[in-house]
Amino acid sequence: MAVPGERMGWAVASWAVTHAQPYGLTEVRHAGKVWRADTGHDGWTADAEAPKDRVIIR
Repeated sequence: MAVPGERMGWAVASWAVTHAQPYGLTEVRHAGKVWRADTGHDGWTADAEAPKDRVIIR
């Protein structure tokens, strides 16, 4: 079960993916998952290095 901070993280991560094209975002990582623009059709994939306590947006 997601904790409140993790849920907020997913809200931010989802927003970033949704707005990736207009903002030129190429990667979003959070809570063991990563989304990459060049493979976005694959959706979120496993990433053991993606932190649970923050969202990484590139």
